[in-house]
Amino acid sequence: MSLRPSLKVLLCGLAIACTVLVPTQSSAQTLLVSYNGTSASAATVGEGLTAGDLSAHGSVSFTAGANFPGRNLGYDTAGWPTGTTPPTYNLNSLSFSLTADATHQIELAQVSMWFKSGGNGPDQIKLQLTVSDNLNPFNNTVAEGVLALSTGSAYNFVRTNTSGTALILQPGQTARFFIVGFDYKATGSSGMLITDIEVYGAAVPEPGTCAL
Repeated sequence: MSLRPSLKVLLCGLAIACTVLVPTQSSAQTLLVSYNGTSASAATVGEGLTAGDLSAHGSVSFTAGANFPGRNLGYDTAGWPTGTTPPTYNLNSLSFSLTADATHQIELAQVSMWFKSGGNGPDQIKLQLTVSDNLNPFNNTVAEGVLALSTGSAYNFVRTNTSGTALILQPGQTARFFIVGFDYKATGSSGMLITDIEVYGAAVPEPGTCAL
């Protein structure tokens, strides 16, 4: 199996409310949530948050429990659009959500997943993030070569916050991640296998607001 090196790009930050203690990018990073292809539900949910099920939007669909060679199980997806411009993130995509509970702040530091596009699958993939309904893209599109994807190789797709400013979910705030595949050029199925979707960061107990 041919593997492409991990891709790292900017994760946009958010304004942070004044608190006594705020997690920073130096916080110890742990696995916050993972989806391993067994079912739509998260396989791992860390301290201080809840995770929504993986869901499909628009023309996109998925089936859990598919064979992902070398990675055990995965999500067999279909229905990705053909255009070279990424579709509106909430119309044709897969998504999942993380919500910080009332007692924690959550730092979002890195998102990764494995994907394998079939010969008729999408040639490009994009990851977008919304927080409290304000779009914060993970920046740009990751475009893998048509020939590389048509070989059926698996790729590790990684996006890391390198901005120098921590991206924080305040207690009760929700982040939703959208996975968008597009630009498939062959006729027939527009499938893509996805697995091991993981979000890394830190959960910090909420210390309360600053005294005035």
